[in-house]
Amino acid sequence: MSEVKETRKFVLSRDEMIAALFLCNYGEVATDIINSERPFESEEERTRFADHTETLLKHRGYWDDDRETHLTQGLESFIHLLMKVGKRVRCVRGNSVLMLHYVEGNEVIIQTYKGMDHTFEMVSDADRRLEALHTFYEVPELKEKPPLDAFIMEVEFFEMLHTITVEQLNVMIEQETYPDPILQFLKDFRANHLVLDNISFLRTEYAVKNKSDILEMHFVVESETFMWYIHYQELEEKKEITVYPIHHREFLGMIADGMNKWFK
Repeated sequence: MSEVKETRKFVLSRDEMIAALFLCNYGEVATDIINSERPFESEEERTRFADHTETLLKHRGYWDDDRETHLTQGLESFIHLLMKVGKRVRCVRGNSVLMLHYVEGNEVIIQTYKGMDHTFEMVSDADRRLEALHTFYEVPELKEKPPLDAFIMEVEFFEMLHTITVEQLNVMIEQETYPDPILQFLKDFRANHLVLDNISFLRTEYAVKNKSDILEMHFVVESETFMWYIHYQELEEKKEITVYPIHHREFLGMIADGMNKWFK
């Protein structure tokens, strides 16, 4: 781990990350990433990918012809460290992803994926975890209490959010038959492209087997100055869900507290 601590930061594109996983013998994890988008259609395509990523890794300074994996010692050690992590928190916001990977003690790898690159940074200061959340969610400075009340969402309504079309949602909004909190939630859901963003606590065993379990999940929809927090854990107990308007700082503080207790 000393080589990783010395470097502290790595930047890899999606393809470079996949190549590094293959070269470090995490082929199953790499293949899952490929298949989630578009699998290789031929051996020729696979070869082109290997040649292309070799050029990219050389350009980054991460390639070493003298080593068995062809990766620099620092990057290879980092990939193994990343795969051994057992506790992770993943935040999905639109097409961007923030992940916090617990290493040991106060050591955490902060990973951000925006655009084309994955940026990994090893940090030791626990305050950097909350700072990373604030940066990722672009937390507004406003601290006023959200102007709307919480509301109850029936199970059927929640399930409808996964299948509703833009046209159907527009009709629901235009009819204006819902109370103000629900109407605003629907407008914010539409502005978020009919997607519920989420934060999940994961337990993983990538170093032994390609396994990942979701232990806890939180759904959110962002409004202009606050977030709608969908208390999904209530579903199994009450068969209904409370949706709370909550300021970004309060919600992310709650997530950070839970993460800090778990990262021990």
